[in-house]
Amino acid sequence: MSDRDRLSDIAAPGVSRRAVLATGAATLVAGCQSDGFGSDARQTTVDIDCEASDGWRQYQTDAANSGTRTQRAPFDAELTSVGSVSEVSGGVVVDDARRAFFGDQQAVRAIDVRERDERWRREFDSFVSATPVLACDAVVVQTSMRTYALDRSDGTTLWEASPGNQFAEPLSDGRHVFVASSAPTALDLRDGSTRWSHDLTDVTPWGCCLGDGCLVVTGLTDRGGVAVGLDAASGDRRWRTDLPNPVKASPTYRDGTAYVPDEGTHLVALSIETGDVEWRTRPYDSLPGGRRAATPTVAGDTVVVPSGNGGTTAAVDRASGETVWEVETGPTLAPPVATGSGVVVGTMNEGLFLVDADGTVADRRTDTRAGSQMALTDAGLFYKTAGMDVEFVHLGE
Repeated sequence: MSDRDRLSDIAAPGVSRRAVLATGAATLVAGCQSDGFGSDARQTTVDIDCEASDGWRQYQTDAANSGTRTQRAPFDAELTSVGSVSEVSGGVVVDDARRAFFGDQQAVRAIDVRERDERWRREFDSFVSATPVLACDAVVVQTSMRTYALDRSDGTTLWEASPGNQFAEPLSDGRHVFVASSAPTALDLRDGSTRWSHDLTDVTPWGCCLGDGCLVVTGLTDRGGVAVGLDAASGDRRWRTDLPNPVKASPTYRDGTAYVPDEGTHLVALSIETGDVEWRTRPYDSLPGGRRAATPTVAGDTVVVPSGNGGTTAAVDRASGETVWEVETGPTLAPPVATGSGVVVGTMNEGLFLVDADGTVADRRTDTRAGSQMALTDAGLFYKTAGMDVEFVHLGE
């Protein structure tokens, strides 16, 4: 979930519209650093040729924002508090060794879940409001001002880059990091160099997803919302689709279609190839003052649309947009997780719901509340709790 509203004092300045192919190198860190961490004694790069992790590697587990895992959600497992957290913004990533990484105000923290021990903490001069990205031996961290690749073992800098002010969730395809900044940018994961950057004059980006070689960037304009399709290899614009309502959440991709939630009451299905609107639906009613949207999740033949600041989570048919089921969950700003045992909906006040394909609530936990995006691995479910006293918790063995 973006923290742009709270950080609007450092929002991105306007830039002229142009497609720019860039090969300028990122700053490889040596000597005195600008982030207040001191100095690193080495310059190095990220290994991108490792075997892919089975953990939860980025915002919604992959670059499509699918939020889909084959594991079963362990609703009958023990709920354990791993430690207190100062800030709920930004999600959690978890590797195969049960090490969790997440932002906490102006820091990123690495936690050994088994030992309930903080292995390292890296401080920055600006907020870490986005979910980190795991990449082989590195963890990529996006602050509101810069992007860093850190050594996963100790938090030292491998490289850093400045793709512009950024608040949306970054993505990685295993070789690049895509940043939806004021000028959406593709960074080389190995060394942080800029592969391409594309200025969007009248767009304030809030999210992106990747599918079929197309990076779909969503955001808002002075007239409403917008989705822009950029070639993931070159940064060239393929299409642009203007929408009537602002978009302040990341889209989701599956099988040729990007699903875009807006701040009104709509979910819009766009062709990834052309940007044409395949269907537009209203899965729930309007709210006084407007609805706060969250990233939807594709589960089988449906798209599950979280309630946002409303009370109803709905699933719509992927092909037609027709409503398949509705569940009164209360407010949730966390994207659902599609699992091997149903869809997990984490809410701010009503606990966790496990919903079957037909909308039946198969299980529920009322002893916890989800304040952040949730991460599901073989080790269980991980997330930050909602409320005044935020905790990082683990539901599993």
